[in-house]
Amino acid sequence: MNVKKLIFTSAGALLLVGVLVASNALAKRFEPMITDFLYGTGNTFEGEEVEYTAQIGDELVINAESDSIVMMKNDGALPLDKEFNNKINLFGAASADKYFLLKGIGSGSSTIRTEAAVSLIKALEDGGFECNPDLVDFYKGISVSRNNYGTAEPSYAQVESHMAGAVAYSDTALVVFARNGGENIGEAPTAYAELSSAEQELLNGVKENFDNVIVILNTTNTIHGAFLADDDVNACLYVGITGQSGARAIPKILSGEVNPSGKLTDTYIYNNDYDVTFNNHTSNSSNITYTEDIYIGYKFFETADAEGLFDGVNNSFGTGYDGVVARPFGYGESYTEFSWTLVSSSVSNTGTIPATGENEIKVKVTNTGSVAGKDVVELFCTPPYIDGGIEKAAVNLVDFAKTHLLEPGQSETVSLKWSAYDIASYDCYDKNDNGSATYELDGGDYEFSFRTDAHNKKEGINSLTFKVGNDGIVIDKDPVTGTTIQNYFTGDSAYAGVRLDRSNVGVNATYLSRSNFAGTFAQARVTAARPSNSSLVQTGNRFTYEGFNQSAMPDHSMDAGLRLITLEDGSYATKEQLEGNWGEAVPIYNDELIDQLCEDPESDMWDYLIDQMTPTELKALVENGGFRNCEVVSIGKPYATDYDGPAGFNTNTRTGNLADSKKPSTDKWTAYPSEALLGCSWNKTLMLEMGLSMGKEAEATNCNGWYAPGVNLHRSIYNGRNFEYYSEDPVLSGKLAANVIHGAKMNNLYTFIKHFAASELGQNPQNVNTWLTEQNFRENYLKPFEIAVKEGGALGVMTAFNRIGATWCGACKPMLEDILRDEWGFQGAVITDWTTGAGVGSYGSPYQGVRAGNDLWLNPNNQLSGSLDLNDATNIYCFKRAARHIVSAFINAYYYAKTYDRAALDAVFGDHGETSNKYAIDLSVRSIIKPEATWWTYVIIIDVVLGLAALTLIGINFIPSKKKKAE
Repeated sequence: MNVKKLIFTSAGALLLVGVLVASNALAKRFEPMITDFLYGTGNTFEGEEVEYTAQIGDELVINAESDSIVMMKNDGALPLDKEFNNKINLFGAASADKYFLLKGIGSGSSTIRTEAAVSLIKALEDGGFECNPDLVDFYKGISVSRNNYGTAEPSYAQVESHMAGAVAYSDTALVVFARNGGENIGEAPTAYAELSSAEQELLNGVKENFDNVIVILNTTNTIHGAFLADDDVNACLYVGITGQSGARAIPKILSGEVNPSGKLTDTYIYNNDYDVTFNNHTSNSSNITYTEDIYIGYKFFETADAEGLFDGVNNSFGTGYDGVVARPFGYGESYTEFSWTLVSSSVSNTGTIPATGENEIKVKVTNTGSVAGKDVVELFCTPPYIDGGIEKAAVNLVDFAKTHLLEPGQSETVSLKWSAYDIASYDCYDKNDNGSATYELDGGDYEFSFRTDAHNKKEGINSLTFKVGNDGIVIDKDPVTGTTIQNYFTGDSAYAGVRLDRSNVGVNATYLSRSNFAGTFAQARVTAARPSNSSLVQTGNRFTYEGFNQSAMPDHSMDAGLRLITLEDGSYATKEQLEGNWGEAVPIYNDELIDQLCEDPESDMWDYLIDQMTPTELKALVENGGFRNCEVVSIGKPYATDYDGPAGFNTNTRTGNLADSKKPSTDKWTAYPSEALLGCSWNKTLMLEMGLSMGKEAEATNCNGWYAPGVNLHRSIYNGRNFEYYSEDPVLSGKLAANVIHGAKMNNLYTFIKHFAASELGQNPQNVNTWLTEQNFRENYLKPFEIAVKEGGALGVMTAFNRIGATWCGACKPMLEDILRDEWGFQGAVITDWTTGAGVGSYGSPYQGVRAGNDLWLNPNNQLSGSLDLNDATNIYCFKRAARHIVSAFINAYYYAKTYDRAALDAVFGDHGETSNKYAIDLSVRSIIKPEATWWTYVIIIDVVLGLAALTLIGINFIPSKKKKAE
């Protein structure tokens, strides 16, 4: 035997076996992704219904963009007269098809079919404009290195050689500036907000050569607005990220076919001099502190103006406020004019605010101009501030209403609603010394003003002043559920012993306060230190709620004969059928059981139903929830698919980081404009229609759930995921989201609002300790979720990557149980963001999460670190609670769709049922076929072949070799 040969071939065989084992392990870990990639997701995209929903979805994208584009400036250059001159010069790399942005990056992106994508050039040309072919060819031919946040432009010298021809072509120039954003690509750099030197040089060159200079902002986030103060820039349109065909709205706005009616959802500033979040907008060694306290966005700028912080400002942009703010929150210009008239108020002027109940103000809006248009009435409240008392912003959005399209001379009366609770401040520190730490209204005058934006009151309509007596109003019980409202994160009773405001973990930082606005502003801008008491922080990281601990194994596997879905003949469905392989069988909902469960959440039938589930079923349902939730044979629950959002359904995360060309191309889902742009519509009715449309698409393609809308706030310009969220304001965000959710639920689609909560970082903040006051947490970062739950009836919530103080959001029992469920009355399911699980103390821990009220793990690969032991009684108890919540979300969407009086939509849309009929659905069981991993057959064949090869390599060493005989 040749020993060297044996060693060599054996090593080769072992290497082959090692590679085989490793590749099999990876294949098993990523089995769901591989299956999706090879065989699709199981959704069907064929048939007349699918084609119809694709068509009406595309129409809605264009309408939504039309309703949302903001005209930020216009000196009369717009609208363009296509009859007189329809020729346009397009400047900027982003004018080219390959650089104009239709979507962002990551889960907030969307899957856009090639045939559905409409670039700026195509939109303009189809809209009746001619684009200078020389410039089009020039920008088409360039190659600029533009990374995720880059602003690359060709040199101006290259552009300049085309300038003479452009001037001869037309006197109108559109300059397009683009900025992308996305998930997991880090926070935007400081340069993001500024025009680069190449962009500024281009703009300067265009201004020197053209009479009409129009800037187009194709951006995910706000940028600094110095160019808006330039008299040589004649007009500016914010068009956002347009989705598949939203660009078609741009020529409609340019030509005046559509009158712009969008309003900004963020404050545009000139520079970072007064950006209070600038030095604390990202994490410092896994810690972030919201030192601005409640003064986020316009609440800061309007309060700073009221407190005189800008009194010394005198620069090229203006003096005072005008030298700081380029465009206020809520700003947007129109081609027409409107007058507002107060019709009625349920509380008389100078009257007393009632402690309970809803109040209403009606305003008549009249189009006094010469062209048709829509207008937005914005209602703000200015509460009384007591020096050293509860922190209060000088201006706070209360409600808003957008009119339908009004012809010249036409009027519409809109309704604005509010309650004492809506304008209350959360006094977490009992600053007014009344013994209460809850929502309160101090005594004094509350001014309600009707504004065109956060800074400017509407001319011609007076503000209303309502009063609260000297004793104030204390709201210590939730007005919807009656549950006691209390602190959970402040002082000695703070959850896990760690105060949310970081006052006992050794962080030396100052929160902004009106008691000393200028002084605390300067201190709040200092980068917040890391906690020095690391042991207490670690205690909070590892804290596990024990209130659900069980000493005896709960009941399970007790069949009471209850099934959510049966076959038409009354028999029970098999596992294969519940996976979607129904064959000739016809599945139907068990309406009698579902009605009882949905109408009485406390019914004993819930216990009987969930007791039927086996421990294995419970574990699988809770732990394997990535983009689907499992079939459960024992209760007749089918396999259900859930897709990411919020710009429509997408497969971007489900198929990982595959190149676009390798992602499923057969889908016909609608790719909507980004939420940051849709928020600018300020249109609740439009968002309701979007929800209906999403439900219609879900019905046509057999989807059940949607990870959307996103309602985190635009805390900073530099948050890379701002495009996934509506606004810097919680009320605007919450009310728009509530309408999307309501519409989706009407059409049997449950949604998961995200990311719960205080997750204002674009770089997914896994294990980031988030420090803020409980007042700020309640009034700003929890508020949009609260509105979405109470007004929208949300059935799902997605927890965030970050920590509330030192406790992971998914393990934060006060947030998930005490506030979300008990206080707000939430009845649905709570899912994590993407996770592969973790041990105690880290993001995604199943052990901590399931004990705190997190129900589902977004675990797409069925590989969960820290998977829970089925012999642990507490695990089983918590699994059963979670299963009830998951089932509740599933059946309540169906029940709501079945019982909602769709005739009520006629009054909302005012179109005699046209919209309701357009989005009507069939309430049959949605039966996606769960994809099977049949590719394992080929893997096994390869394993056998390579295994035999390895054995052969070793075996040949034992075959005796023949020695040549000597002659």
